[in-house]
Amino acid sequence: MEHQVIKEADLFLVSNRCGDVEADQHGLGLYTHDTRFLSRLTLTINGVKPVLLSSTLEEGCLLQVRLTNPDLRGKEWVLPQGALEIRRSLLVDGRSLSQLVLVTSYSFQPVPITLELNLDADFCDIFAVRGLACPPRGTLLPPRREAAKIVLSYAGRDQVLRQTEVSFSSPPSAWREDGALFSTVLQPRRPWKLLTVITPRQGESEQAGPAPAKPKSPASSPYAFSHYLKNVLARRKAWQEDCTAIETGNAAFNELIAHSQTDLRSLLTDLGEGPLAVAGVPWFAVPFGRDALISAWEVLSLNPEIARGTLLTLARYQGQKIDPARDEEPGKIMHELRSGELANLRSIPFTPYYGSVDATPLFVVLLGEYFRWTGDLELVRQLFPAARRAMDWIDRYGDLDGDGYVEYQCRSEGGLANQGWKDSGDAIVNRNGELARPPIALVEVQSYVYGARLHFARLAQALGEKELAGRMVSAAAALRERFNRDFWLPEQGFFALALDGDKRPVEAITSNPGHCLLFGLVEDELARPVIKKLLSSGLFSGWGIRTMSSQEVAYNPLSYHNGSVWPHDNALIGLGMQRYGFPAGVQRVALGLLEASCSFPHHRLPELFCGYSRAESQTPVEYPVACAPQAWAAGAPFLLLQALLGLHPDAPGQRLIVSPALPPWLGYVRLQGLRIGSARVDLYFARRGRRTAVELLKVEGGPLHLEIHPASARLSSVAA
Repeated sequence: MEHQVIKEADLFLVSNRCGDVEADQHGLGLYTHDTRFLSRLTLTINGVKPVLLSSTLEEGCLLQVRLTNPDLRGKEWVLPQGALEIRRSLLVDGRSLSQLVLVTSYSFQPVPITLELNLDADFCDIFAVRGLACPPRGTLLPPRREAAKIVLSYAGRDQVLRQTEVSFSSPPSAWREDGALFSTVLQPRRPWKLLTVITPRQGESEQAGPAPAKPKSPASSPYAFSHYLKNVLARRKAWQEDCTAIETGNAAFNELIAHSQTDLRSLLTDLGEGPLAVAGVPWFAVPFGRDALISAWEVLSLNPEIARGTLLTLARYQGQKIDPARDEEPGKIMHELRSGELANLRSIPFTPYYGSVDATPLFVVLLGEYFRWTGDLELVRQLFPAARRAMDWIDRYGDLDGDGYVEYQCRSEGGLANQGWKDSGDAIVNRNGELARPPIALVEVQSYVYGARLHFARLAQALGEKELAGRMVSAAAALRERFNRDFWLPEQGFFALALDGDKRPVEAITSNPGHCLLFGLVEDELARPVIKKLLSSGLFSGWGIRTMSSQEVAYNPLSYHNGSVWPHDNALIGLGMQRYGFPAGVQRVALGLLEASCSFPHHRLPELFCGYSRAESQTPVEYPVACAPQAWAAGAPFLLLQALLGLHPDAPGQRLIVSPALPPWLGYVRLQGLRIGSARVDLYFARRGRRTAVELLKVEGGPLHLEIHPASARLSSVAA
């Protein structure tokens, strides 16, 4: 059964389409702080499950379910199916899950009903829910029942008391061991209401989250539900109004943009430094360095405040010491931060864990990209020491053997063997199927390092450190020359996936080299064969570029990293194609993902989908355990739109360069409130024959010069 996810701040519910959390359905529950605070929530009428009519997600935080009764029989009455309308609304507001049930009878006679809510909380750490750990448990305490409330409690082995408080708008008619019964007699067309408010608590204080305003009616009243909903929607509306408004001539693309923006908002959290996107629901709803950095980069044109919050948060957790147990080193940017019972007990290394080879250069890249969009020299000055430490890590710790390339090798007992974005154990594989031997220098990581050097040079220049800037530019040039010699595979007309521990090329054909187009690392004469290979039938499925060519021994369309299609991977490659002046490639990638999105629920691009070609399947095949919503998948449409429009901001220079190429399926694009430095800009792009016309509609808040270049122009990502 399809799962539904609603989320606000750090609290999220994964239910089935009926709104139930069934104990025998893997992963369902109410979660926060890496803990499942509700492992069962089911609703029955007179002992039987209602019949599902519809299930709709609204704004990412509200699930609206419409149900009816099956045939019901009493001693003296019969109620045919469809006589009752049962509306079930579930809302996550950041602190609590509220469930409002409205039951309306369309029978001519009074109808006695008993509504039963079954409840349970196992307080499992999310790693135990996933089956990745089977730790000794703490103590489940006896439930505490009051007139209209029940509190479920767990004393963890980490000395933390976790509780799930369940309050009802009216006292139950009877308590059951696993729930509560509510009996009433329904009068014709007179709705009966029940509000249930479920609040996770950890320790002595309530969980973090937006403090709700007090409703006019008591919090347990059914009428309080509309107040909770109003507050959540007001926060979401305020955020949306701060974003660039996007309208296009393609209805499906508008749907994709709208749902992606809703998903992105749902995934935002705040650890005290501003908004940051957690990776994905349900398993990765925590801060991940790489995911947060790429997601924030993807949506700079939508809302640069996410990048600001991401940078400040990750700088706060930047590595300070050498700690092999967590793969930590000075200057390194964290990979993952967990906060559940297992993390508190140090049974897992994610406290935080630093086993990511690419997050550190991507931190500098995002700071540079943020500066290009905002011109925020104050934040650059504040974070420049962190960026300098990141560059020091690249030179001192990232380059393990002094050959000029950044490599990785896991040192943590519980850490990741592979530490690039393709971090599954079988992802870095030779053409003969053998796993590459570490230390491993990934192809895309060298691109991120190249981009980091150029961005850091520009930041240093802006702060008056010209000598440092010059050294960085020289180091980048040396890396470019060395890379195009050592990673190029002449027989394949493509770049190697990596260099292994013996400095031999890992020759498997994958999507990774596409990331080398992002900052100009690839020599111009090699860009065309690279792009041709990326769009060949081996890599391009018709829905998107596969992670691995179908012609490789290790290819598997069902594999997590060896043949599947990842939207963020495609978006980054698309942006690189645009920067090398290949708009047709961008259009092909964007259309594939757009058409794929139309086959997924809610027009939502999932974390990944299977790599079957269009010849093998008329619709894209879902990957069974893909996260949805997922941050960098939600950000992918915005980066692809940036590539289609050829947006190259230069806020410090008070200019915006555009080199647009709208495809036939996207007749026009209107942007309202696009931020470039202190200016807010309205732009209109329209396809005119084979050309794209650009109109500057309005500029507010500061001066801005618009430059229009041909779509085929080769523009540097760092110094446009």
